[in-house]
Amino acid sequence: LERVECTFLSGQSGSLLHHYEDDRLDVYADLSPTELNRARQRYAGEYVTGPRLSLDFVGFDVKRPPFDDRRVRRAFTLATDRETLADVTLRGYASPATGGFVPPGMPGHSPGIGQPYDPDSARRLLAEAGFPDGRGFPAIQCIARDDPGHDLLSAHLAAQWREILGVEVNWEEIEWARFPERMSGDPPHVWMVGFWADYPDPDDYLRVVWWLPPGWQPQVYERLVEDARRVLDQRERMRLYQQADRILVEDAPVLPLCYARVHMLVKPWVRKYITSPLRWWYWKHVVLEPH
Repeated sequence: LERVECTFLSGQSGSLLHHYEDDRLDVYADLSPTELNRARQRYAGEYVTGPRLSLDFVGFDVKRPPFDDRRVRRAFTLATDRETLADVTLRGYASPATGGFVPPGMPGHSPGIGQPYDPDSARRLLAEAGFPDGRGFPAIQCIARDDPGHDLLSAHLAAQWREILGVEVNWEEIEWARFPERMSGDPPHVWMVGFWADYPDPDDYLRVVWWLPPGWQPQVYERLVEDARRVLDQRERMRLYQQADRILVEDAPVLPLCYARVHMLVKPWVRKYITSPLRWWYWKHVVLEPH
């Protein structure tokens, strides 16, 4: 390659698929959920997918009602059918987060520890918290990043929580530039973001991240992730992180939704284009053949 030209899109600024179809792009990375069916059917031989160390999730403000009550957080979690969300709403282009907060493919992943879809238990817990069938539940603010596909996720969650819990929620989508300021200045009751690993270690998900709800981290959780940071034995490190992950899932300050995948189109004349669970811009060895 003599040079690389990159075209960037914000979450709401449209699609570049027509540029790929007109051969103005050699690679179209990060296809949105609304483009995937068309892209995969029309360009089956050019469609590339693979694992990605990424997670979409919901966070709850545990410092104020109603989500300061663990029963409410667990009710919302148990009222969320993540398999339908991933397999139907997202058409199978993501995997349901039935494991822990650490995504599959990363050391320390704990498959199967996620809370099940259990509408009856969800209704019972919400009633125990003082909101039978959603009656008396306060109005709550919910925000989501304007990432592609998050509109589908938020619509799915709103419909499920209405049907199972009798709770009405409205989601506001905001651009990423405003998101950190909103979280630190006027945090909502509920927020939704996606997190793509900075490095392939559970430390990145369970200790470093800024998005764990402020005021939540219990002493036992903090001790586990701090001990794991200092331990040199890898097997022991993973055991400590898995304990912390289980606490995070069971106490439900966050609700893992789905594990994402890489989806891209690569022209037939592009050779040696490497994909990775961590990123998709390995250009050093790429060769463009005459076309």
